[in-house]
Amino acid sequence: MGKKGSMYDQKSQVEAWRRFIATGEIDESVVRPEIARSWKRCRAAGVNPWSSDFPSMDEKLLAEKQRAYAHSLAANMPVMRMLVALLNCNVSLMDQESFVFGFQSPLSYYPRTFGTYVLEEVVGTGNATIVPYEKKPVRADGFEQYRAISQTYSGVSAPFLDNRGVYFGAMNLNNPFGMLPECALDMCATAVDLANELFLAGRGMRAKLSTAEFFKPLIRLMNQPVLVLDRRGNVLIANEAMHSYIPRYETFSYGSQSLSAYLSKKTGVKYVLESPVKEGEPLPVVFKEGRKKEERELALLHRSAVDVGNGLSFVVCVFDAPSVGAGSSSKSGKGQASNGGGARAGGSRKSLGRASAKDVVDYIGESPAWGKVDKLVRKVAPIKTNVLLLGETGAGKEVVARALHRMSGRKGPFVAINCGAIPRDLFAAELFGYEAGAFTGAKEGGSIGKIEAAEGGTLFLDEIGEMPLDLQVGLLRVIQEQSVTRLGSTEPHQLDVRFLAATNQNVRRLINERRFRADLYYRLSMVEISLPPLREREGDVSLLVDHFNRDLSDSLRLPCTPLPEDVMKALANYTWPGNVRELRNVVERSLIMAGEGAKVTLEDLPVHVANAVSVGMSFEGPALSMAAVAGQSGRMAPVGGGLPTGMYSPSAAFDRVGAGAYDRPSAMGYGYQESTPFGEVVSGASPYGVGFDAMAGFGLRAADEPSEHSAGWQSGELHSGQDQDAAFSVASSAGFPAGTTGAFSQDENVAEADRMRIVKAIRGADGDLLLAAELLGVTYAVLRKRMAEIGIRVKTSIEIE
Repeated sequence: MGKKGSMYDQKSQVEAWRRFIATGEIDESVVRPEIARSWKRCRAAGVNPWSSDFPSMDEKLLAEKQRAYAHSLAANMPVMRMLVALLNCNVSLMDQESFVFGFQSPLSYYPRTFGTYVLEEVVGTGNATIVPYEKKPVRADGFEQYRAISQTYSGVSAPFLDNRGVYFGAMNLNNPFGMLPECALDMCATAVDLANELFLAGRGMRAKLSTAEFFKPLIRLMNQPVLVLDRRGNVLIANEAMHSYIPRYETFSYGSQSLSAYLSKKTGVKYVLESPVKEGEPLPVVFKEGRKKEERELALLHRSAVDVGNGLSFVVCVFDAPSVGAGSSSKSGKGQASNGGGARAGGSRKSLGRASAKDVVDYIGESPAWGKVDKLVRKVAPIKTNVLLLGETGAGKEVVARALHRMSGRKGPFVAINCGAIPRDLFAAELFGYEAGAFTGAKEGGSIGKIEAAEGGTLFLDEIGEMPLDLQVGLLRVIQEQSVTRLGSTEPHQLDVRFLAATNQNVRRLINERRFRADLYYRLSMVEISLPPLREREGDVSLLVDHFNRDLSDSLRLPCTPLPEDVMKALANYTWPGNVRELRNVVERSLIMAGEGAKVTLEDLPVHVANAVSVGMSFEGPALSMAAVAGQSGRMAPVGGGLPTGMYSPSAAFDRVGAGAYDRPSAMGYGYQESTPFGEVVSGASPYGVGFDAMAGFGLRAADEPSEHSAGWQSGELHSGQDQDAAFSVASSAGFPAGTTGAFSQDENVAEADRMRIVKAIRGADGDLLLAAELLGVTYAVLRKRMAEIGIRVKTSIEIE
């Protein structure tokens, strides 16, 4: 995913921005590639970086869009409200044309973009203007924004895509006043997945939302301690960060105990649920833990009631993490709000040396693909050599790292560090340690770092591709010399540490983009082990399911019963874009949904997994809630029968191929027809030039012409009335006669030629209007305008059984 928010260096970024505005030159060592591409487009489009203009809300068009996307809004709103409660930020939805039609916020006023088109050539670089081009989760912070008026903003976006990469719209998260936390990008992509799942559930949406467990994938990503309560104060969910600070909370995930059992006498449930929590004035909440009932205080930053519809709601409490060096009892109730990073510089050798067991599964597999991994692991485990583990998210990289440590015979601890989860300003202290007085707020007596904590054992550097470039130099020196010097010290400490690293990114591409040092890569990759995705491990799914069934049944205190044949068939057919981690989560979810004493059925599985049993094939994830039809629910069926050969979630696809390989996927949409009580859906003419309906842009072809891509599928239509096989060549704007707009002539004598050129370009781009605009050498806005002028409109329809 490239550089994350913790890697944002404001001083360097503002200097790079000023240099680009003045000279047009980009410092590639500072400016991320997707930001650089956007800056160049903005400069070419003549965007004024000092402009403060924003488009005005179009209330009529907003109402039309919201009616058309009614079912999509219904599926997205519960997830959006949960995001607001967790991150305290603005959340919005926009369609393929970048029109913002959905919005949730903790603020009492609407943002400038609600009910408007958010176009790069109008408002400049931002997360919402980049995502249509990049078609992957993106982030834009502060001085990465092109216009000065937007440089107080921090934002992330995740796209809604189909299985061929066709873009339908995006969900956007924005903080107008500061930085979003590290976890925001992953949370946005996960939120898109959850919204898709709700959309596919149709009438089953209410059942999914009846328990807070549905939102656990989002809550787990939070770095700050989070509690989810019902209205009576019973604990429904506590995330991992809360488990870390309050160990007894590990039972909360599956229990329904009153919060009062965990509060000291100083505070009660009513105090937590009803006391006012003001911005900048956290509410001190005192917990009791352990047999001695020791007291620990956490600061409640914000509390929100999340309405998920049908009269159901949950209370979400987000706490600040205890300050660095805090003891078991804290007296400071007015702590500063955390930025979301979960790392702390303090800690003893003993506490740092404990390896986390989070999301770890046993080293299991009998497939030939896994056998190759096992053979290589056993060969290199006893040798003190550095190993780089490559593989998709959830493929088991940490599992293999732990296996390498266990088989090595090394007596020291296994210490894991996630390079993508630590704020940049804490990274050096966390990794190398520090002496007393090394920096403001340094713990008295100093602290060892993770490297020293792994003395005699193994240090596992997860997500190594996210490590800040300047810190890579220090790590390289440590690996080469087997010694570390703490911050504020000149005394090196000799080490006996084995280094393992892992990433799901294309490291060679990172090197080419100057985001990763080649010399560090060569040091870490003395041995490379590529882990196969679960879909390539034939026969291992049933082994893992049996293992998870026994293990989770025991931890959930449920009777362990074999899963039925149809459930096992669905699990075996599904392609598991989230790999072993996703499989474990699905098994856990199915056991919880089935309940005590009941057998798991297909209804207990997520819809996109259960569908795999009936079609004899696997879906790679849920379909797209952005591609909804107003007010309808149910299963979407393609024209001519059959089903798409795989639909996937954007976050899973992004994790599978890595940031570098996901620049512009091939885009081919699928056409649908809709049967409603009101007849066939017909697209209307948009005031911005593109025919408008809920599936606009789902795929385009000439009227009454079979699709050239896939027999049995009907794409959407371009109504031009012309022969689409006429000779065509793409020309640049240079050389066109006077009176042109971009590459398009305003002379009516050549309007027909323009019509043919546009239709041909759209067909050549497989329905991707952004790519078609690039082929024609014009901006997206110019293309849409010309389509309106010469009568090209999109017509798409959908059939729901």
